[in-house]
Amino acid sequence: MIRSAVAVLLLVVGCTSLLPAGTPHDATAIFRPASMVIDRETAAPGEIVEVSFPDGMARGIMFVLEEETGGSWTYRYVLLAPLGDGEPSWVPADGDLAVPDIGATGVGPDPLLIPEQAMPGSYRICTGNAAENVCARIEIVAGA
Repeated sequence: MIRSAVAVLLLVVGCTSLLPAGTPHDATAIFRPASMVIDRETAAPGEIVEVSFPDGMARGIMFVLEEETGGSWTYRYVLLAPLGDGEPSWVPADGDLAVPDIGATGVGPDPLLIPEQAMPGSYRICTGNAAENVCARIEIVAGA
C-alpha cells in the first residue's frame, strides 16, 4: 500500500493512451537519485520492490518499467502501486488500462510488482504520470 499522503482522492478515472512497446514512455524522463530510490539493485520476476522518494516528490500511482535495448529505453510494462490494502499490479505496455487520477506525496515507499513475464536484463522504473518523470535503474535477474 502507498504509505504516503494522498494529495487527491479519486477525482476521475482516466484512461491512459499506452504507447506501443519499443519506444520509451517519456523520452524526457531523467535519472535523479535524490528524487527516486529503489530498495535494491536486482530483482526477479514476481518479486515486489519498494520505491522511495527522499525529497517527497508528488507523483501518481502509475509507474513504467522500461528495458535498456541498444542504447535506448523500450517501454515494456505499466506498474501500479496499490491503494489501501490492495496489491501492486501490472499490465503490458500494449494492454488496455484505466488509471485512477490519484496524486501521492511523501517519501513512500510505494511497492511495485516486477512482472512475471519480464526477461532478465537492465531496466529502469520511472514515474509514469508525475509533473516531471524521474527514473531509477534495476537489474532483473532470472528467478529462483
